[in-house]
Amino acid sequence: MSDERDPIDASLQRLFAPPDFTALQAKIDAAAAEVPRSARRRAPTVLITIAALAAAAAAVLVLSTRGDRSALPPEHDADRDVALISARQHAGVQLARFYAQGPDLPRADDGSCVGPPPAPASCLGDAPEPSLPAADLVDVIGECGARGGTSCAGYDIPAARLVHLRVRPDGPEVLVCVEPRELDPQPMLPADAGLSIFRRELGDFILYEITPLTEPRVLDHFFL
Repeated sequence: MSDERDPIDASLQRLFAPPDFTALQAKIDAAAAEVPRSARRRAPTVLITIAALAAAAAAVLVLSTRGDRSALPPEHDADRDVALISARQHAGVQLARFYAQGPDLPRADDGSCVGPPPAPASCLGDAPEPSLPAADLVDVIGECGARGGTSCAGYDIPAARLVHLRVRPDGPEVLVCVEPRELDPQPMLPADAGLSIFRRELGDFILYEITPLTEPRVLDHFFL
């Protein structure tokens, strides 16, 4: 007696046949090679393309292995993992694009929570927020999300609070995200962004420094 499922199984195997990952990697490498380092700050769309190709590769890899879940541990959820990686990559693309386009945040001349003590009354509350009193270390260019200040909701950035700083005396500009631990976006920057990201846990907050440097310059100076 023939197995009636054989034609169906054969059709599914053809539909979900593993792709040519060599060709896909070549496309990603080619996209990255097309952007000169000097032009990266002016080409945020290329960053999005590269991240999208990488995310597609991860998603197709999971689809090609769904047929044999017996090889995965019981607690492994491939769909959840792909969704998490995709969200982290998207958050990283948003931050890299925001940096490349030139951050445009409200100036923090008055009422900023980043600056020498005493902090403005709007920054104080039952739960302290990370502060940066080392005024001789950085210049605060702009900020959103501080207590009593402009919200970050109107910006295409994955940040509850974002501070735009310039390292003194004539250093680069950096971004610092201040996230409540339960809202941590865990951003993954595109490999070709020309930026580095550093993470620090501080009380109930997670801090990220996005910088063109190979080491953080301001994270260690934040305190509660």
